[in-house]
Amino acid sequence: MEFIPVIFGGHVNGYSIARTFFETYGIKSIICDYIKHVSRHSSFVDYRFVPNPKHVNEFVEYVFELGAKLRENGKQPLIIVTNDIWLIPLSRNRDILDKRFIYSFSRWDVIERLTI
Repeated sequence: MEFIPVIFGGHVNGYSIARTFFETYGIKSIICDYIKHVSRHSSFVDYRFVPNPKHVNEFVEYVFELGAKLRENGKQPLIIVTNDIWLIPLSRNRDILDKRFIYSFSRWDVIERLTI
């Protein structure tokens, strides 16, 4: 199964990550954000508008469905986050999303112990 980066955060840091994957592996990344950022114009990014992560249930439901669709198409989605607004809901809901995605960061209990 071929992996695909799913980057949460479409500002410059998300764009930089996507560019690195494209230049290194020739892989087009999916960038997810609820705001229009410059990376939506990139030819090596599939930009997706997602619910605001502050609306946790709606956001997690969208991400779950995205993971399901990617898996159905033979892709192994790898979650990458660019800041805490994405990290917190994705980490806290890992038990739901873990069946659909590979995580690039720790479980919420570890993050919570180290940061809060």
